Parts: sequence; C-alpha cells; structure tokens
Amino acid sequence: MKKNALFLLMILVTSLTLITLVASVFVFQKQDSVLRNLLKAYVTDMADSYYENVPTDIFEEKELEEDNHHAQEQRMFFHMFSSDPSLRTGGLLLLDGEKRVIGGSEGANRLLDLWGEKLPLGEAAEVEDSSGKTYQMIVRILKNGHYVLVAASQTSVMASMSGIWNFWLVSVMLTSFAILIGITALWKYLVTPIRHIVDTIQNLQWGKETPLFQPSLLFEVGALTNVVVQLASETIDKERLHARYVGDIVRATEEARRRLSRELHDGPLQLIVAGIKHIQLAQDAIGTSLIGKRLDDAEEISQFAAKEVRHYCDELSPSWLTLGLNTALEEVGNRLATTHGVKINVEINCKDDGIPKEYTLSIIRILQEATSNSVRHGKATNIDVNLTRYEDDLVFEIKDNGAGFAKLPPTDYEKLRLAGHRGLSNIHERVHLLNGRLEIPPISAGGCTVKVFLKLKEL
Repeated sequence: MKKNALFLLMILVTSLTLITLVASVFVFQKQDSVLRNLLKAYVTDMADSYYENVPTDIFEEKELEEDNHHAQEQRMFFHMFSSDPSLRTGGLLLLDGEKRVIGGSEGANRLLDLWGEKLPLGEAAEVEDSSGKTYQMIVRILKNGHYVLVAASQTSVMASMSGIWNFWLVSVMLTSFAILIGITALWKYLVTPIRHIVDTIQNLQWGKETPLFQPSLLFEVGALTNVVVQLASETIDKERLHARYVGDIVRATEEARRRLSRELHDGPLQLIVAGIKHIQLAQDAIGTSLIGKRLDDAEEISQFAAKEVRHYCDELSPSWLTLGLNTALEEVGNRLATTHGVKINVEINCKDDGIPKEYTLSIIRILQEATSNSVRHGKATNIDVNLTRYEDDLVFEIKDNGAGFAKLPPTDYEKLRLAGHRGLSNIHERVHLLNGRLEIPPISAGGCTVKVFLKLKEL
C-alpha cells in the first residue's frame, strides 16, 4: 500500500481535476438556462405590469380639459415605464388593433419585424433578428384590442455574464490542464526515476558493480543518483581493500612462518646439531684430556641455542606485556635503540594503572613501526617518545629528527595501503581498532611527529 501511495494520490488529484472540469461545463450550461428563464420572467412581468397599471387610452384626446390633463400625466408615466434601463437592449411598443405603433421606447420600432406568426400571444418566447441577436419577447392583447409588446435582448444581457463565465471556464480548463501536465511531468521526471533508483539499489551487487543511471532534468534526482554511484564505488573500493587486507594477512602469516622456519633452521637447529656433535666428540674423548673442553663447548652451544629460542618466544608472545605499559616502553625503547643504532628518549608522565594489555600491545607495536619508519625513510638519529595521561585520555607522541615529509603528511591511509605503503596505514589501523585518533601535523623545519589520542573508557 505504501509503495503505491503516491500513485493513488496522483490518480485522486487527476480525478478531482477532471470532475472539476466537467462540473464547470455543467454549471456553465445550467447558468445559461437560468438566465434565459430569468429574461422570460422579466419580460412577462413587464407586460403584466403594463396591462395592470397603464390605461389603454392614454394616447386618445379627451373632451374635457381635466381628462386631457390626467391623460397627459399617464402618458408621462408610460414614457417613464418604457424608459426602464433594462429595456435599453430591447424595448416596449404599444400597438393598435392594426399593429400600428401608438407609442413606445426609443428605437423599439425594430421589434415589429420580430413579431411573426409563430410567436404565441401572452407567452414569452425566444426570437432572433437578422443580425443573429436573440431576444425574449412577449405580446399581450389589452382590453381595448390594442397590443403591448415587450422584448429584452438575450444576447446583450448574457454577453457580460457569458464573458465572466467563459473566463472562469477557460481559467478552470487551463488550470486543470496545467495540473494534468504537472502530474504527468512529476510522474515522468520524479516518480519513475526514483522507482528506478530503488529497483537498482535492491538488485545491485554491492561491492561488485557500479550502477548506471540516465541523466535527469531534476537536480535533486541527479544528486541522488550521484550519491548512489559514489556509495557503490566506495563499496567496491572497500571490498578491494578488504580483499587486500585478507591477502596481506595471509601473506604476512605465511611470511612469518617461513621466517620462523628459516630462523629456527639457521639458528637453534644448527646450534643443537653442533651441540650433539660436541657431545659425540666428548663420548669419544672419554678417558682423555679433551673431554672437558668438548663438554664445555657443548654447554656453551646449548646456552646460545636456548637464548635464541627465548628470543623467538619473546617475538611471538612478548614477555614485557605483563610488566605494564611504562616498563614495556622503557624496555622496548632500549631494545630498539640497540637494534637500529639510534638514540631513543622515553618520557612517561603517568601511571599505568588500569591500562589494558590491548592498549599496551598496540602502543608498543606503534612504537616499533614508527621507529622503523623513522630510521629507514627519515634517516633519523634521535627519537623522543612521550606518554601522557589526562584522566581517561591517553596521549602517545613519537617525534624524530629525520627528513620528514616532502609534502603535507598523508591523510588517506587506505590509499597508502593500496599503494603498498603499509607503515602508517598499519599504525592507523591499530589506532582505529582502539577507537582512537591519529594525527601527523606538518612540520616545515624537518622531522616527523606522530600523535595518538586514545580514550580509555571507550574500550
């Protein structure tokens, strides 16, 4: 139901528009009929009023002067009656028995031509003159055999009203047509593209393909399709990055196994073989002065082999992990300084109470990665390490005196990983796993600073 709600709404609006249009035509036709009936009633009422209120002999000469004076007043009343403004588009005529004009309103003589045999006496009817104008006309017989003819121009009276109604009708029709066009355009340029976008999103193989959309005339629809395409492209990049991550993990695991196998083979295994050989020589030298030297050599070789094995065990599962963050930093800092031949200054401004082992391991790995980058890429000779704690905020800073960055420090670490530069991307990944923030501020005077901000309470 929700899917078709807009479609149903558009059908409802279209139906109401068509109903309004049909109703307008019906009302216009009804109004025309009402006006015709009103004009018929008007001319009938005028004829009845004349019949009842105006004497039939007002234009005849009287013997007495008093009667003539009274007749003159009645003729004035007749002229006032026949000058009714509503008769200007028609007229009023008083005719004798021979249909000769006795009196009437100005210009009403033209109405004589409209009195035909088909016009019934005493009943209003519609007639038409030679110019095409229509009139509502009535003829009544007076008491003395004279006729009174009353007519009103239907064309003139209805012209103004028809103009208003025609304007209203045309306005309604144009408005309805505009609404229909608007609804059609809305359906074509908005509803249909949105439905296409929805169908495309539902059927899209995210991470494998990028959707294709037709250009839209609406900016909003175009912006929406661009966002969908961008999201699809980013999903593909993330899938590729994920595949690269998995590949890196597999390769790193295999490389670690090969390295461990090689180191064990070239180190402890060779020492053990040498120790066994010295023990065999010692057995052969029993009873001679060489047996003591052979046993001393075997012991020395065994001690060296044990030291090598402890070193590999420490690499696989660091013993310093149980010592706490502060002690681990100092111990690993000394080891890295010896290994890389650089000076490393470790400054700790906090206690390591309550800092989880996960934080300790990640911070130490970040130090190892940053030191390796500083020595290999920046050719640094001095590295300052600082650890500060502000309640639940932990700030870890590594600063060297190396070459730094030729340009601004990189911020797109995923792009670095895709390009094969895994040092900073590995650091960023570890910080991200702890919900922290990595900053590498630009330094114009050379050197590089790596800042890590961690929230202890978010673990």
